[in-house]
Amino acid sequence: MINAMRYTKDLIKSGFTAEQANTAIKVLLEIMDNKFSTKSDIDLVRKDIKFEVTQLRSEMKELKSEMKSDIQRLDQKIDHMGDKLTIRLSGVMVVLFSIFGVLTKMI
Repeated sequence: MINAMRYTKDLIKSGFTAEQANTAIKVLLEIMDNKFSTKSDIDLVRKDIKFEVTQLRSEMKELKSEMKSDIQRLDQKIDHMGDKLTIRLSGVMVVLFSIFGVLTKMI
């Protein structure tokens, strides 16, 4: 903190009355008490931030896990759809070759 007595003496030496110097230092100290952060204030904020970061990391880990399983499910669905399309395309090809075979015999 500041040396209030020393600054009061400095203000008096520079022309302030004792009352003015005391009032000025009192106002300055009050402003500092209300506006400045102490080490304990900063430590509390640090602890809050660490807690929040820990929670965010946990949530991100959970989301990552959910996304992985969502991606796996989508991959399985895509594979299944690919299999179904292959079967359908094979059926269409059989029909087309049958029609082509019938047409070639007719000509």
